[in-house]
This record gives sequence, C-alpha cells and structure tokens, in this order.
Amino acid sequence: MSRSTIAIASGTAIIAAVILALTLGGGSSDPTASDQTTTTSASEDAGETDPLETDPVDPIPGFDRSLLPGDLDAVSADWATDFSRTTIDYGELLIGIRALPIRDRIPPIDNPSFVTVSEADHADEREPGLALEIDGDARFYPLSILTAHEIVNDVVGEQPVAVTFCPLCNSAIVFDRVFEDAELRFGVSGLLRNSDLVMWDNRTESLWQQLTGEGLVGEYAGEQLTFVPSSISNFGDYARR
Repeated sequence: MSRSTIAIASGTAIIAAVILALTLGGGSSDPTASDQTTTTSASEDAGETDPLETDPVDPIPGFDRSLLPGDLDAVSADWATDFSRTTIDYGELLIGIRALPIRDRIPPIDNPSFVTVSEADHADEREPGLALEIDGDARFYPLSILTAHEIVNDVVGEQPVAVTFCPLCNSAIVFDRVFEDAELRFGVSGLLRNSDLVMWDNRTESLWQQLTGEGLVGEYAGEQLTFVPSSISNFGDYARR
C-alpha cells in the first residue's frame, strides 16, 4: 500500500500535498479550492456520533452466485464476500473500474505519515481538505490526496478511523474502524452504487456504502458504521487555528 510522508508537532498535522512516494491510483479531477469552511457533520470536536440502529440480514436460501448480473460474478470470483446476504438489488452495483483486479485498484493509504504545518510551506492556503480532531490530535487531509486514494486508514487520538472521500459525489466522511470489537481495514471495492464509492472491509469482505456507512452485501449487510465528526476547510484556515 502507498505511504505518505508525515511528522506530527503541536498536535497539528497535515498529509503532505506533494509526496514523492505517493502512488496515484486514479480518481476524478481535483476539487475546486474554497476559502470558506463548511461543516460535514454536527461538530469537528473529538469523539463520535451515537451508533445508528442496525438490522442484520439473513442469507438468501439456495443462493446461486452465478446469477449475479453482468460481470459482477467474474470480477468478484476470488472474493470471500457472502453474496447471499444483501440489502439491495445486485443490479444497483456498477463496476467502476475495468482493469482486473478491481478491488484496491485505487489504492487506499494505510498507516499514513504526516508533516507539521510549519513544514508544509509548499502547501497552497486555498488547498481544500478534511479537518479532523480527536482528543487534541488534529490532522488535515488534502482533497487532492483523498481524490487519488479515496480511503485513508488512520489512527487519530488513539482511535482507528477511516477517512473516506468519493470524488464522484464529493462526499468526505470519517468512520470509526472499530466494529464489533474488531479493528477493520477498509479498501476501495471498485464498485459504485448511486455514483457513490462502495468500500469493503478486510475481516468479512462485506461491501459498504460510503455515503451512509451502511453494510450492503455480506456478513455485515444491514449493519451500520459509526460516523466520526469532521469538517471541510482550506489549509490556510486550518493552519491558523
């Protein structure tokens, strides 16, 4: 997996906007920079929101995966995903990448590194990004990085989180990666639903909707990830906090 260059100081950090070690995996065009801060959740303060109700799904009796529509059966042939459990019609899943294997073809970042704000003198103050703070540990994830990788599996304030971004629907959302007492690692499935990123987890290989945090297909179908408050800002405003 790709790694970005990092350092942490004074509780404020930024993923380097220019990283030689960064491997671009695709994605849409860069988002338009903004000089104003917009909130993507109730608060950017530390902590997480209350978990939503879940409704686990029973398997479909006698399920035959060869009946999966289009090329879905072929591209997922080596996945351990339990396709007998679903909350959706499989026709809603579209293949967003045509090169095999599609899963993590857009590579998420695991265990990222950071530079301090003072070291990020190359960064444009107008650079938009996701700002996250948990227990005094503040970090800024440029949308240019999130556009190329879509998911960053990180630990902030000792809390494992998935920082996610879907370039197609311009949604930047953070989730708690601890689910049912297990720390999950999330990846890019290569599938889309309603033009939104579909994620997968490394424990059960279930499929998750990025926009809602809902388990769509697999052992975790019908389950719900916990949102972690964050905000959209530009680097200049973030650095002056």
